[in-house]
Amino acid sequence: MTIETTVFTFKLSNTFEEWVKMFDSSEIDAFHKTVGLTPLYRGKSLIDPKEVIVIHQAEEGVAKHVF
Repeated sequence: MTIETTVFTFKLSNTFEEWVKMFDSSEIDAFHKTVGLTPLYRGKSLIDPKEVIVIHQAEEGVAKHVF
């Protein structure tokens, strides 16, 4: 089993605060556990408040398959 770390950056259509509520919800936590994703970090750009970075770890190929 190879573990890979995946870094995603993307733009939000809503506010960071709204997105964080969803990302930190029990439903998303359960989803992450079900598919085997471990979130390591989530934050927003200091330059662009609509840009987000999320870092996950999972078995090789899982993040690519999910996203």
